[in-house]
Amino acid sequence: MKRVLVAVIVAVIVVATAMVLAPSLLMPREVKQVIKEVNIIMADNSYKKYPDQEYFRPSEITVVIGVNNTVVWTNKDITGSALHDVTSDQDLFKSSLLAPNESWSYTFSEPGEYKYHCQPHEWMVGKVIVKKK
Repeated sequence: MKRVLVAVIVAVIVVATAMVLAPSLLMPREVKQVIKEVNIIMADNSYKKYPDQEYFRPSEITVVIGVNNTVVWTNKDITGSALHDVTSDQDLFKSSLLAPNESWSYTFSEPGEYKYHCQPHEWMVGKVIVKKK
């Protein structure tokens, strides 16, 4: 019984010493940051051209590589039931035609300014600014 008690006390001392002197042995060395997506909607009635209308909302965003550089576009043009796409002006990306409530995403990996538009509705334009961390 005495040996068991001594063994338990020694184990507690060893664990306590390790926690105080070497916490890096018990904790992960790197905590990864959760990457968040940025959402852009294609506004309702975007299939019609209106003065001063923002068709992609927001029409301009800034993202940071490694933090929130995945952008998700969602067609919320419910009233018009129009199909929309997301087409890069630099031929970097192009979605398929999205029906209402469908989404498409793209992850940016290089800093820069990326303009895009909806090919069937050329007045629908937007811009993603990508920055380094």
